[in-house]
Amino acid sequence: MTKTAYIFVPGVLSYPGSARNWTDRAVTWIHQRQTCECAEKFEYMALPASRNFLAARRASELASLINRYPIESFSLVLAGHSFGCELIRRALLIADRPANFVHLFAPACSSEPRRHRLKGLVTAGTIGFLSLYISTRDRVLTGHFLGGIPPDIVRAQFSDEHHTTVTHRSFGHSGWFTASHFEQSMRAVAGLADWEDYPA
Repeated sequence: MTKTAYIFVPGVLSYPGSARNWTDRAVTWIHQRQTCECAEKFEYMALPASRNFLAARRASELASLINRYPIESFSLVLAGHSFGCELIRRALLIADRPANFVHLFAPACSSEPRRHRLKGLVTAGTIGFLSLYISTRDRVLTGHFLGGIPPDIVRAQFSDEHHTTVTHRSFGHSGWFTASHFEQSMRAVAGLADWEDYPA
């Protein structure tokens, strides 16, 4: 029997050990509601200005964690926020197994397709299904990041790719995981609902 494993990856300024982090709450949510499924968080500490300093090492460590879930036994779901999305992207470029589902919230990945290479990862099967969540009132990410450009431009990058969905809401950078929206985001990650089922 194949299980589903979830790995949640936070962005910068997410203090390891704090039970208030969205990743901690996400693990608890999965364990409370989903049977025959497991979840864990990939914790690290980084400041905005120094986020790239150990990024390669952290991506390698995340790839090692991904590889610990044999493809024969586990369907793998990865969910990240902000710079955690970039770590997921880098990890999947070097991991030995694909991710069945990837959810990137306010992704701090390059806005240039030739640099983020997400479409290529989907086309190659490294990502089975990709969901992108864009915050239209993001005051943290600039136009250099995928999460900082208009949603229509993001959709255009994946216009001929049928395994990718782009959802946008008028949230701030971390709005997807506030008390008002956490449940909807988790239901989307768990495949129980789609953010498009909820009013904009």
